[in-house]
Amino acid sequence: MKSLLLIGGTGFFGKSFINAFLQGRLNKWNVSKLLIASRNASAFVQHNPSCFNSDISYIDLDITKLCEIPSCDYVMHFANSSDKARYEKDLEKEILNIKNSMSAFVESVEKSSANPSHMLFASSGAVYSPQISQKYTEGDLIGNIDKTGSIRQNYAEAKLISEKTFRQLQKKNRQLSIARCFSFVGSELPLNKHFVAGNLIQNILNKKALEIKANIPVVRSYLHTDDLVFWLMEILLSGTNDGILFNVGSDDSFEIHDLAKELASHFCLPTEIAPFSGDNQDWYVPNIDKARSLGLRPSYSSIQAILKTVDEFHNNSS
Repeated sequence: MKSLLLIGGTGFFGKSFINAFLQGRLNKWNVSKLLIASRNASAFVQHNPSCFNSDISYIDLDITKLCEIPSCDYVMHFANSSDKARYEKDLEKEILNIKNSMSAFVESVEKSSANPSHMLFASSGAVYSPQISQKYTEGDLIGNIDKTGSIRQNYAEAKLISEKTFRQLQKKNRQLSIARCFSFVGSELPLNKHFVAGNLIQNILNKKALEIKANIPVVRSYLHTDDLVFWLMEILLSGTNDGILFNVGSDDSFEIHDLAKELASHFCLPTEIAPFSGDNQDWYVPNIDKARSLGLRPSYSSIQAILKTVDEFHNNSS
């Protein structure tokens, strides 16, 4: 039986793993103990009593500082915010947190008695250079970090630095994996953030008009969190000494204006959709051929994943 430690385990990804554990979906990998580490893990479980389980330990731990890593077999590092509002409020602080989190994590692992065999870092597809009408592959050029000070540029730079720092954990008996993550939906998705899918789902639940403000084509794809958990476990256990890299996401792309129209038709809701102006496009879709080589593939199309998520929110509220 194995124990899995989630660093930053009370966020979107962490909640997905907690739900999977409670539903017995981690039994496939013999995970019998879940360790959830974050600054306010104890407060999290107090506010979310349904997440309590005798085989889940909630540990208050600030990973931006040197700390003792709990004994465990596997580790996943999720400890970075993807909340755009936090970066808009204090970009320098959030970027520093990303860099400090990984540096302190690596140092903590090296100095702790814990010696996990497999470790995974959840990076981001934002590290790639912007593409038009093309899916990102793991071999694509990483973003050219300019000096514009944009949130995406700073975020990408911090993630790339973290990937490099994470690879310092190489040891003969330690297997490392890096997951460059794209866009996801599921019952753990925050609906009141900057995520397009979350905003659309919230309006569907509230029976409001589906609104798209973007005036350029925006192409996205969505992987359900059931698949996210499965993929990350398989990628974790496919690790290599030097840190193997996989894109994680769906390759079933959708232009969000068309997505809103299809969802509006399905739920008989009105739309408020901005017209296109200009020639720019915004693509954020992975090529997942490398993941497919592990037998990984989306269980649902992007639209099916969203509809499943709507059903999950309906069921959770009833």
